[in-house]
Amino acid sequence: MKPGYTIDEKFLLKIFELAEKRGDPKTPIEVHQVGRLLGLNDRSMATIVRTLAQTNFIKKQGEERVSLTENGLSLIESLQESF
Repeated sequence: MKPGYTIDEKFLLKIFELAEKRGDPKTPIEVHQVGRLLGLNDRSMATIVRTLAQTNFIKKQGEERVSLTENGLSLIESLQESF
């Protein structure tokens, strides 16, 4: 991951990376795994998840998992093009 991304963008990109490894970019991913990989505490992670869900970049799948929305995938595509 290149420097210059916000923590929210890094969170989205990590979800994408983990989901792609499972074969589908919309695969639900466990949020605590993403948080650990990025070195986030639970409070920071919860704030990021809430923000990304409210802005329709991710969709909550229960309390522990999230998946990328079409808006999230579009943002990831534009982020990858800009760096």
